[in-house]
Formats: sequence, C-alpha cells, structure tokens
Amino acid sequence: MGLIFFKKYYPLLFFLIVCFFKPALKTNAQVILNPDYIVVSGLVLDVENDSALLFANIYNPRTMRGTISDKNGYFRYYALPGDTLWFSSMGYYPLHFAVNGEPGSKIRDTFYLKARVYKIHDVEILALTRYEKLRNDVKNMKIPRDIENARNNFPIVNHNVNAFYERNNENFGLVFSPISALYDAFSKEGRERRKLAELQRQDAIKAEIEPHFNEEMIKRITGLDDELAEEFIGFCNFSEEFLLNAPDYYIIEIILEQYEEFCVLKGMKNKND
Repeated sequence: MGLIFFKKYYPLLFFLIVCFFKPALKTNAQVILNPDYIVVSGLVLDVENDSALLFANIYNPRTMRGTISDKNGYFRYYALPGDTLWFSSMGYYPLHFAVNGEPGSKIRDTFYLKARVYKIHDVEILALTRYEKLRNDVKNMKIPRDIENARNNFPIVNHNVNAFYERNNENFGLVFSPISALYDAFSKEGRERRKLAELQRQDAIKAEIEPHFNEEMIKRITGLDDELAEEFIGFCNFSEEFLLNAPDYYIIEIILEQYEEFCVLKGMKNKND
C-alpha cells in the first residue's frame, strides 16, 4: 500500500521539495561561488567615435589575471572591493578603474579609451649619388686656401705614442682606412700575413717553453725512449699558459703524476716505484 501511494504522489512530493529548498540552494550557491566579489561588466569604446574596442585587455595587477573584450567591446570580470582594473589596447592610452562597492554587488559601465598618437621624427631620404656626379662635385668644391684653417684640421699628436711619428719607425706616416682594413681582413695577402704572425708568435712561445719542458727532460725524468717520450708529451697535453707560468718544481711534480697514469694506460712498469 505504501509503495503504491509513493508511486502515485511522487511527482507532487518532488515538486514540494524543490520549492521548499530552492531559496536555500540559491543562497548557498552564491556563498560558495562568489561571496565577496563585485561583478564588473560593460563596454570598452573609443572615446572619439564610440566604436567598440575588441580584444581590449582588462588586467587585475593584484591577481595578475584578467580578461579581454569580445568583438562588440563587451566584457565581464569578477573583482574584489579595492581592486584596480587596468584597461589597455594597442594604440590607446591605458585607463585605471578603482573597484568600489559592496561585496556581491554589480558595476556596469562604459569605459572609454583615448587614442594615442606616436610622434615620429622626420626622416630625410636621399638618392644615391652616381660616381661621376660625386667626382664632379668634389672637383668643383670651393675650398678656402687658408693655411691656418688647414692647420686647425690636423690631428692632435699624442705625445705618449711619439714612436709612431718617428721616421725610423716602420709605421711612420701609416694611415688606416676602412678599405685597407677590409682588404687586410679578406685578401689572400692579409690572411698570409696573419698566418705568418701567428707562426712567429707560436715560435716565440715554444722558445720560451723549451728550457722548462722538452723531450730530453722527459726522457731523463721518466726513462722513456724517444718514441714513448714523444707520445707521453702528447698525453700530458699541458697548456701554454701552464708551462709559461708554473714553477719548474711544480711542472716536474705534474709530469710524475701524469707518468703514473701513462704507465697504467700502457701497462708498463713505473721505474720510479
């Protein structure tokens, strides 16, 4: 009997339950979703012609989040009382809007942005002068024949580098120009000159290193023959900076350490053991 009664009046009971709990459910939903937020909505328009600004940025620096306006300039954003929303769009001055109101309230307004004018300096465009016209212009230039005026155009001599101005110096009177620099950088003669200078530098370094690190010294310390001594020098692979600056006793100490590793690698007996 009870089951038949429930099936018969089930729709009526469900309707009464919904009507009774609907206000409570609505209130709880508001509390859970946005209890303290203020709904800020409206349009973002151009102040000059009231045209909608689509994809304008609405940014909240407190949360570092925001939204954008749609194709009609409309937006909606949830903010807290005291927040400041920044409105910006490409080519417009930014606008700051302070959110004031009671929690749970709504603010609907129209936000106008003013177009920004960017000032660009004038650019003068000149056509390239043909070589013949340039040569003719230079030829017809009116240059005052004033000795004092020419003297004032002489470069100031740097007395700290007087050797440059001495006649017995190989670089006396040498004037560098961009064309000379380019030629020296990319010509075959320039590359060969630089290669020669590098070889001379390496020879000078080798001559300075030779008394402190050489094959005869390696054979005397390790007892290796000519072939193994040459191989051991390559195994050490000491840098030029190390051999130029390290004391002799420290170089010998490192040689002995490297010799132990070399013997292990070659399966040889260390004569110093």
